[in-house]
Amino acid sequence: MIGELLQTLNGRDYIDVVHERVVAPAGVDRLLGPAVNDRDFFGVRSIGEFPADPADLIATYGRADLVPEATIGHDALLTVNHPAVRAAGIPGGGGVCNAAEAALIYQTFIHPTGALPSDWLADAVGTVRNASVNVSDKVPANRTLIAYTSGHDGWHDHRWLPAPPRTFGHAGMGGQLAWADPDSGISFAFVHDTLHVDPRVEFIRARDLHRLVTASLEG
Repeated sequence: MIGELLQTLNGRDYIDVVHERVVAPAGVDRLLGPAVNDRDFFGVRSIGEFPADPADLIATYGRADLVPEATIGHDALLTVNHPAVRAAGIPGGGGVCNAAEAALIYQTFIHPTGALPSDWLADAVGTVRNASVNVSDKVPANRTLIAYTSGHDGWHDHRWLPAPPRTFGHAGMGGQLAWADPDSGISFAFVHDTLHVDPRVEFIRARDLHRLVTASLEG
């Protein structure tokens, strides 16, 4: 829907609008559309098995009702291995970049250049709307205009974010991570090419990575 809005309001392909307004100001090459097939790409793979014993999942997520439900299967994610799928620039998940590039894009969110109004962050992430719920982990989503915020309620791990409450970002399917903390000025991203069928792997890894980053700031 957002892709259609961008095209209608700008009279151009949304792929070009996203690049000019969001990606190029960070000094990053195109991450949507046919140009991504000129970039280095590591094929995505799927490994592991879903836990047979529900108790193993409950032990990790805390309660049975917090065990995530996959909204997009691994078979769908594996289609990005096909050049035609990458070239299509699928809205909401078709971008191709590395972790450094994702972190740079988030830096432009907290240190906006001429492509964004200087006060845009206050409007974009300052007002939290709690009406929606994170479908995967079934906790209040703290959804803003652009992402999620970590929040003050202790559910940050289930939002795939670190503890600082104003941190905002979004996790990609398969355990990709990207966020920025406007208070510390840091942005962080993690990407990988291996999709784990066992959801605990990605959940625990994200939690541990976030705690390491937070600890480094405190140190």
